[in-house]
Amino acid sequence: MADSTYISFYSKTGCIRIFKASVRAIGLPKFIRFCINEDATSLLLEPFDRISLTSFRVPANLNDEEGNMEVYSKGFIHGLSQRLGWDRGRSYRVPGKVLLQQGVVLYDLTQAQEIPNDGV
Repeated sequence: MADSTYISFYSKTGCIRIFKASVRAIGLPKFIRFCINEDATSLLLEPFDRISLTSFRVPANLNDEEGNMEVYSKGFIHGLSQRLGWDRGRSYRVPGKVLLQQGVVLYDLTQAQEIPNDGV
């Protein structure tokens, strides 16, 4: 069974918001990493074992509060925007599924929706 989730990309601030429940569901790794498939239709969020150019540290207090986890990478968002034809001044929310057995979260980039008046 896959749980629905979302990820949001805020171009102006370089903020990427991930549902904390999604990160908890894949085992609260120390780091996460994003992988994009070749045709840029899917984004995979996976646990990772070390810090690298493509990974992000998961906060230690992830169990303490509800809501979102935030990581920052203007470069990643701008590259994604360019690849997908997104307006670089806009923000986007992308639906996904937590794939518990695989221990990953898979987001469908073809279903991205602009966030109106994102306020970030």
